[in-house]
Amino acid sequence: MKSLVLSIILALMAGRSNAVVAQQVTDTIFQIRDLDKGKPIERAITAADTHYYRIKLKAGEFLRALVDQRGIDLIITLYAPDGQKILEVDSPNGIQGPEPIVVEAKTSGPYRIEVRPLEKNVPPGRYEVRIEEILTAEQYAARGRPAVFAEQVADTAFRPPIDNPAYPLWKGPVVLIDEAHFNFHTATGRYLPFATLLRRDGYLVMASAARFTAESLRPAKVLVISNALNEKNQNDWEPSNPSAFTDEEIAVVRDWVAGGGSLLLIADHAPFAGAAEDLAKALGVRFRSGIAANPGNRSGRLVFRRSDGTLMDHAVTKGIDSVATFAGSSFQMDAPGQPLLVFGPKVYSYTEQKDSVLVKGHFQGAVLPFGKGRVAVFGEAAMFSAQLTGLDRHPMGMNASIAKQNPQFLLNVMYWLTGVIR
Repeated sequence: MKSLVLSIILALMAGRSNAVVAQQVTDTIFQIRDLDKGKPIERAITAADTHYYRIKLKAGEFLRALVDQRGIDLIITLYAPDGQKILEVDSPNGIQGPEPIVVEAKTSGPYRIEVRPLEKNVPPGRYEVRIEEILTAEQYAARGRPAVFAEQVADTAFRPPIDNPAYPLWKGPVVLIDEAHFNFHTATGRYLPFATLLRRDGYLVMASAARFTAESLRPAKVLVISNALNEKNQNDWEPSNPSAFTDEEIAVVRDWVAGGGSLLLIADHAPFAGAAEDLAKALGVRFRSGIAANPGNRSGRLVFRRSDGTLMDHAVTKGIDSVATFAGSSFQMDAPGQPLLVFGPKVYSYTEQKDSVLVKGHFQGAVLPFGKGRVAVFGEAAMFSAQLTGLDRHPMGMNASIAKQNPQFLLNVMYWLTGVIR
C-alpha cells in the first residue's frame, strides 16, 4: 500500500493528469491485463481469485469475446468505461465450456472484464479468455446492425428441468459433436444449449475438430453432425453447395455406423442440405435443398402434433404430444426406417430458384437402422438448440413457447441412439 501511495504522489508531482493517475491506480489495485485480438490468455484460477481484463472499444464497435472454462464454474461480468455493470454471464454448463460475451459499445473507452469463480470452496481450475471478433463502427454499419443482431446466438440461460438424469455426471456415453466441417452449429456456439442439456443428463459431450477417420470416431458412441458446410460456402451460401465431406470421410462414417455406431445427422435448408446430400445418400436418405414452409404461416415455424397425425407413434415420441421446428429442409428415405415428423397437406419446399414443390408426406425427422448401428435424421437444427435471434432477441428453438416438449424429444432421440429405448 505504501508503494501505491508513493506512486500516486510521484505521478502527481510529475504533472500527470488526474485521469491518468486514476487509471494507474485502478490498474495497480485490480492488476488489470490488456486483452488483444489474436492473443488469448490462459490462466489458472482458485476460489479466492478474481481476474480482470481490459478491452479498448470505440463507440459503435461490436465485441464478441469468450471465456472457456476448464474445470471450474466461472461468472463473468463486463463493466463500461464509467464503471457501470452492463453484462453478467453464467451459462448453465457447469465447470466446462464457454461463457460468451457479446456487446455493442455505447461509449468509447476501456471496458473491463471480471472473471471469478461462481462458488467458494471449490477446487482450482483453468480457463482461457479471448476476443473472437471486434467490428469497427464502419464494419458494423456495412454489415448492418440488424444483420449482426439477427445472428442466432445461444440462449445461455436456458435450463430445462431433468428430474432423473439418465447417467451420473460425465459417466454416460461419449457424444462427439462435429466441428471440423465449417459447421454452423458447434458445441461452444449455437449448439451450446444442446451440449449442455446432454451433459446434464450425464453424457460425456466433446467437440471434434478432426476429419472423420476410423481412429477419430473410435471413442464415440454417438456422432452429431449439424449443418456442416463445404469451405466454399463458409461465407457464401449461394449455389452451388458441394459436399462438406470427402468421399473417404463418407465411407468412414458409413462403415462406422454399420459396425455399431450411432449418427445424428441434421441438415437445414440450403446450403446445408446440399452439403450433407452425399453422406445422406450413402445412408439411404434423400434431402431436398429447399426451405420447407406453410405459405399461410409467415413465421416459418411448424408444429408436428400427434393429434393431426404429423407426429408419428414411436418409442422416441412416447409421452410427446407436439414438436416444433423452425423452417428447415425436407427429405425422403430409400432405406427402411420409421418417420417421426411428417409434413401435412399444406407444406411446400421452396428453392433459391423460387420453384415450389408440395412435400406432403415427406419427412423432417426419422430414425433408421443401418447395419449394426442407428441413424437419426432431421431437416432442421434450431429445434434442438435454444437460440436468441433478431433485434429484440426472440427465442428460437427449445426455448420457444411452442417447443416446450422439444427438450424431452431430444433426450428421447439420444436414448434411442444409445439403445436405452428401442
